[in-house]
Amino acid sequence: MWLLSTDRAELHFFAQPSSVPGGYAILSHTWSQSRDTPEQSFQDLQGIIARCNADSKNPRDHVSPKIRECCKLAEKNRYLWVWVDTCCINKESSTELSEAINSMFSWYVLSEVCYAHLEDVSSDDTPEGEDSEFRHARWHLRGWTLQELLAPAFVVFMSRDWKVIGTKHELAETLGQITGIYRTHLTREKAFLSASIAEKMSWAAKRKTTRTEDEAYCLLGLFNISLPTLYGEGRQAFFRLQVELARLSFDTTLFAWGGVHDSGDDKYPQEPLEEIWSGFHDVTHYSRYLFAPSTSDFTVSTPYYTPRLNATAVLQPYMSWQWTEDHEKVIDVANKTTGPFGSLELPSFKLTSHGMKCHFPVAEVDGITIMVLLVETDDKHLGMILHPAKADEVQDPSQQLFYVTWAFKTTESYSNCRLAELGGDLYNLNFRGKDIKPVWRDIYIHAGPRTEDRTDPPHLVLRLMHDRIPAPFRVPRWLVGAFASMHFLPNSGTSTIDEGASFEMWLQFVNTQISERMWVKMGLCKQASTDDEPVHWAWGTTVGIAAWNDAWDKPHDCATDHVDEWEGKWRSFGDEERTIRLSFTQDGHNKRTRVLHMELDGTKYNELQKQANVSICDMSYEALLAKREGLRAMQVQWLAPSGHAPTPAYAPTSDGAYVTDPSSAAARPAEPPSLASRMGIAGLTLKRLGRAKPLTAQLHDTHLR
Repeated sequence: MWLLSTDRAELHFFAQPSSVPGGYAILSHTWSQSRDTPEQSFQDLQGIIARCNADSKNPRDHVSPKIRECCKLAEKNRYLWVWVDTCCINKESSTELSEAINSMFSWYVLSEVCYAHLEDVSSDDTPEGEDSEFRHARWHLRGWTLQELLAPAFVVFMSRDWKVIGTKHELAETLGQITGIYRTHLTREKAFLSASIAEKMSWAAKRKTTRTEDEAYCLLGLFNISLPTLYGEGRQAFFRLQVELARLSFDTTLFAWGGVHDSGDDKYPQEPLEEIWSGFHDVTHYSRYLFAPSTSDFTVSTPYYTPRLNATAVLQPYMSWQWTEDHEKVIDVANKTTGPFGSLELPSFKLTSHGMKCHFPVAEVDGITIMVLLVETDDKHLGMILHPAKADEVQDPSQQLFYVTWAFKTTESYSNCRLAELGGDLYNLNFRGKDIKPVWRDIYIHAGPRTEDRTDPPHLVLRLMHDRIPAPFRVPRWLVGAFASMHFLPNSGTSTIDEGASFEMWLQFVNTQISERMWVKMGLCKQASTDDEPVHWAWGTTVGIAAWNDAWDKPHDCATDHVDEWEGKWRSFGDEERTIRLSFTQDGHNKRTRVLHMELDGTKYNELQKQANVSICDMSYEALLAKREGLRAMQVQWLAPSGHAPTPAYAPTSDGAYVTDPSSAAARPAEPPSLASRMGIAGLTLKRLGRAKPLTAQLHDTHLR
C-alpha cells in the first residue's frame, strides 16, 4: 500500500502494515462536493511531487487542503505516515485496486488512529443533540465508512475545520443510535466480528455506495472474505458475496431477510398454490430466492444463529453444551442427545446446479412447507416459508425443488412472507396456531435468479415484448434502466379487450416492495387509422396498495387518447400523489412508430425519486442535446495540460451516479451538483434533480479506461 509522509506528503510503498516504522494514521471521509476543492488522485500526487522536487518545494504545501490538514494533524500527533484512500491507491492498475480493496480492512484494523473528517459538521455542533449536524452527517450513510468506523480501535471525529468532535468511545451511545450498531460493539466490549451475518448486513442496510458492486466489496473485511473485484458485474457482486458466505459459514441468518409472518397474520387466509405460482413467478418477486438482492433487505431485528449462542443467551438449549441445570428442570433431559428434531445435527447448505442443497428440519402445515432455520430473535424462533416449483420447471425428478415465500390475503392487499415466527419454544414449535414436528430432510431451494429471471436492465429489456419491425411503439432502453434503479421492474404484453383497436399492448412498471405499479396502454385506432397513416393512442394509470386489486383495463377513447392530438404533445394521468406524464415522438427510423417517454411527478413519486437519487424528467431530444453540451463542457474542464485527466469535482460512473474521481472504480460516493449547473444551460426546467443515469456512461468510460 502507498502511504504519505506526514512532513512532505510524499508517496512511499509498504508491502504490509507491519513494514511501516512507527505505525501510521489513516483518514476516513466522504468525497468532496466542492468544485473548488476536488479530491486528488494518485496520479495527481505524483505530478505535484515531481514538480515540487524539481523546484525544491515541499509537496505538502501544494496538495489539497484535506490532504494537507490530515498530514499536519498526524504529524502533530507524532505519526510519520498517513494513508488517504483518494491518493494512496493507483486506481489505474486493476490489480493494485483489487489488492487494496481486499486488504483495506486489515490496514484500518492495524492503524494507530483513524481521523474521521466530517465536512458537513461544524466545530460548535453538539453531537448528542436530537437534530445535530453530527447525526445527519453524510459519513454515516456511506457504505465504505462502515468498516472505517468498526475496524480501527481508535477513531477521532473531526469537524469541517479539523477540530476534534470526540472519539468513537466517547460518542458510542450516539453512534449506536445513528447506526443501529450496539454500543458494546463500538467500544470493543463485545467483538463485532462475532455478530451474525444478518446483523452485520443490517448495519449496512441504510448505507449507499456510488458503484453497485461496492455494496458487496465494502463488506469484504467485515466478513473476512476475499473476492476478485469485477467492476461492471452489478448486483452479481452481492450474489457472489453471499455464495462465499454460504461456502464458509454455518450461520443461517444469511437467509433471514424479508417479510415475517407473525401471529397477527394468522387470521389472514393463505392463497392457493396456483395463485402463488401465477403471482410470484415473475421478475418482480426476488423474495422467492434464498439470497437477497441487497443489504437493504436485511431488516429483521437482531437475528441470532441458535447453535452459536452461549447458555445464558439462548432461548432454549440446542447444543448439548448449552444445557444448564435450570434448563433440565423445564425441558425433558432426553432431548439433550436427540435435540428437538429427532437427532442432534447442524444445518448445512451447498450450492449446486439444481439449486441450494439444504439439510434442515422441515415440516408441512396445510400445504405450506416450513424449514426451521435454527435462528432466533430476542423472543421467537424463525423458519422459512417454502412452496414447490411448478412441475413443468426443469428439475431433477428425484429431488423436489422449492422457492421461498407465500402470500396471505389481507383486508386490503396481500401479506407476502418469506420468514415465519414459530413461537418461543424450540421444543414446541407452531405455525398459524398449529403445532409442527419438523424432521431433518434434504431439499433444494432456488438460491438466486436464473439467467432468464435476472433483473438487471439488459435482461429486463430482453424480457419485454419482442420488437416488431415495423413496431407501432418503441420503449427506450434507458427508460427501463431508469425505472429499474427505483426498483420498478417492467413487464409487457398484448391484449384484445378493445374492439376499436387494431393493435393494443400494455406496459407495466411494478415495485412489489412498496406495492406500487404503473400501467401504460398503447395501441392503434381501428376506426381512424388508414393503411398509410396509423393513428396511435395511449393512456396510463397509477396504482397504490389501496387499489392494488382493482380492475384497470378499458377500451381507448378516441376523443382524448389519440397521442398526436394531445395539446403540447403530452398528457398526464394520476393524482397529486402519483402522476405519470406520457409523451410520444416519431421514431427516426420509421414514421409509423411512436417512441414512448414517461415522466414522474406527485408527492409520492417525487419522494421515491429522491430516495433513489434519480430523476425521470425532461428527456426530449432538445433537452438531451443540452445535456450533451453540458457534459462536453465538463470534459474540457477535466483535461489537464499534462496530458492526463486530473480528478474533477464530479464525474459520472457507468451506472450514471457521480463520484469525484472518474479514474477510481472504488471511488467514494459524492452528491452531485445541481443538474442545471452541470449543464451550464440557463432556463432548463427539471422536476427533480439527482444523479444523471446511463446516458453518461460513455463519458465515464472515456476517463476510466
